[in-house]
Amino acid sequence: MGAKICRDLQEVRDEIDRIDSGMIRLPDERGEYVRQAAAFKKNMSDVKAPTEWRR
Repeated sequence: MGAKICRDLQEVRDEIDRIDSGMIRLPDERGEYVRQAAAFKKNMSDVKAPTEWRR
């Protein structure tokens, strides 16, 4: 995925703002899923997920 060609400086700034917003939002969203996953894990053997670290 590459950057689009912007027509002016404002469009460049808008794209940077869009990316910055995602950089803030995505970790928060991921954290919500991590909390949900934790609710399914009742003991230490459930916590280990070695295949997840190989991606």
